[in-house]
Amino acid sequence: MNQPARSLAQTNLSICLLVGQALSVASAAEQAPRPTAEVAEQITRFSRLLSLEDPQLLVDKPWAVIETGPSNVPKMLEGWVIDQDSDQIQLLDWQGDLRRLRYPSEDQQRPALMRLLNGKLDVASLEPSDYVIAWEYREVDFAQRSREFLQKLKRRDRNAITIQTLLDTARYTFAAWIQDDREHALELFDQLEQKQQTFLDIRGVPHEELVELDPFLDWFFAAELRTRSVLMTRNRHPFGEIAHLWLRMAMMPDDLFHEEVKNLVAGYQLLVGEEGTVPELSPREIAALSEQEQVDYWMYHLRNYVSMPTLLMRNVRKEVNPALELKKLGDAAIPTLIEHMTDMRPTRCQSRYIRFQHMHVWPLRYGDCCVTIFEDMTKQQIFDREAKTHHPTYDGVAAQCQAKAQAWWDAEQTRRQQMP
Repeated sequence: MNQPARSLAQTNLSICLLVGQALSVASAAEQAPRPTAEVAEQITRFSRLLSLEDPQLLVDKPWAVIETGPSNVPKMLEGWVIDQDSDQIQLLDWQGDLRRLRYPSEDQQRPALMRLLNGKLDVASLEPSDYVIAWEYREVDFAQRSREFLQKLKRRDRNAITIQTLLDTARYTFAAWIQDDREHALELFDQLEQKQQTFLDIRGVPHEELVELDPFLDWFFAAELRTRSVLMTRNRHPFGEIAHLWLRMAMMPDDLFHEEVKNLVAGYQLLVGEEGTVPELSPREIAALSEQEQVDYWMYHLRNYVSMPTLLMRNVRKEVNPALELKKLGDAAIPTLIEHMTDMRPTRCQSRYIRFQHMHVWPLRYGDCCVTIFEDMTKQQIFDREAKTHHPTYDGVAAQCQAKAQAWWDAEQTRRQQMP
């Protein structure tokens, strides 16, 4: 080989070696594990999905499956057994609720729901108190369950990735990490990042800040808490328990419906303080009250009525509807209805609307109910239902509705006075 050719060959070889070294470095960088400290910090933050102030609370705690409820309508609860003795169990469930359950006494028989004349079970008679006794208890290998979840997650079709899938993956990741199963935790975390990107690619989220994992999980965890709190409201859980869920939501970042959530927390705290201040009365006792006393009575009990599907209907339990009773009182109820149109206290009635392409569920506030009753009673439209949520207190127009209602009522009274 002549000198020029030899020089060219050596030059080409050097270039190839340099390119090869660069590719090897790049490949090594791609395959290198992400910084453990950074990942550890993010995984530890997943403790918020279980509302844990002390992440170490789960270390060495057994995972148990507990069956509660009537024998023909059982409910399975799963979670970490935080504490137990011969009488009770404290169970931290998958959603981060701390449940206190009692063991049955030796002579206690498990109840069963009665059947109605149509053959169906009387599920409308169920109360939260029916699910506080641990009738059956067994411990489960949580580490094995976590590995089974991971294998199913890897095989899951990309179109089947849901919000619940991502929240569950984050919870499993945290549980594995805190139990020192670090390799498994990192594998779960890697799947979480991949599946979140898949979710974004397929469905899309209209907020740039939700592309990052933490804001993404926070936003949808808040949505999960909100939906659960409304279901608990509908199922007649005590207002104190419901307020606790909204308080958890209020601790989320400020951009997650924060003002609405703070208003609901304050409203539930008022309801808890007022609980039981107006006693239940018989129909004869109610009839003996003055008109204004009847208005005040039904206005108080409006908080506890569960409306399905709309406010001015009887519910599945065929209970007396305070909204219909206020409507029956006619003119006597109008001043009080107008007064409460800006009342932010929540009720057990519920609302649904679409936001960011997802269904959201909220409790109707007193103000929303009063606007609905007033419009139905007077046939005067004071609220524009083309608004974003279809409810005045959430759209920030309750005061405008109140002003329109008061103006109409003043004009109506003047018109009546001028009638011959």
